[in-house]
Parts: sequence; structure tokens; C-alpha cells
Amino acid sequence: QEQAVATRVKAVAKTLDGKSDYQKIKYINDYITSHVSYRNIGTLAHTAYGALHYGKAVCQGYTLLMYRMLLACGIDNRMIVGTGFNGERSASHSWNIIKLKGAYYNNDVTWNDTVPANRYFLRGNDYFIATHQSDKEYQSTSFRTSYPLSNTDYV
Repeated sequence: QEQAVATRVKAVAKTLDGKSDYQKIKYINDYITSHVSYRNIGTLAHTAYGALHYGKAVCQGYTLLMYRMLLACGIDNRMIVGTGFNGERSASHSWNIIKLKGAYYNNDVTWNDTVPANRYFLRGNDYFIATHQSDKEYQSTSFRTSYPLSNTDYV
């Protein structure tokens, strides 16, 4: 499984040679949302392998695949765990923070796979905190110093 993921991630990353970091991030986000459907297929739904091989994953699988693909393109990012609020209920959730031009932006590739598409693409904290709350370890001063999150959306 690891070899299959590494091979596919490397192949996608190679197609992005010469593109800007923004173009790479957008392509990867759109690649995942067009190739993966939100579906719990058991343990594999929580993995990048499940997302790539079966095209089905829960938020952890989406987030891990985004993490792996961005790293393969040389783009720093972190997987964040916390709670998502969809207006009706809250649930455990994960998303990425992605470094672009010196700041980190929130990106929820799982929720970008809903209508309207890409509502949570490269968002600043001012927008994001209405629907996402990271776990306490991601709110510490040391974490925020190491990974400075933008308050405004990437434009």
C-alpha cells in the first residue's frame, strides 16, 4: 500500500514541475475532490491508500492524501485535527494548513468536495474559525509561532 501511494503521489507531483506553488496546491485540491468521494469503507477510508486506490475516504484519508501530495511537490503543510461544525452538528474532523508565501492557510479538502465547491480553499482564520476548531495543541503559542496562520484568505 505504501509503495502504491508513493508511486502515484510521485507521478502526480512530476506533472506539476514548473508550476507555481499556488497552481500546485489548486491542482492537488481539485485532483483529490474529483477523484475521491466521502465514504466510510472501513479502516482504509482513513488512509491515503483508500483515497487513491478505492476513491473513497473520510476526512482523515482526504487530509493525508493532500499532505502527501503537497510534500511531494515541496510545499510545507501540516495535518490539523479538531472539530468541524456544519451548522447542525459538530464532529471530529481534520484538514490541512498549507504554507504559501510565508504564511499558512487553512484548507479543508474534504469540505471542498461539497457544494459550493472549494468554499474552504486557502482560507484565513477569520473565515475558518466559524466552522472549524483545532485541538488545543494546535492553538499553543509555540505551534502558532512555528506555523503562523493568516487571518485573511489567500487572494
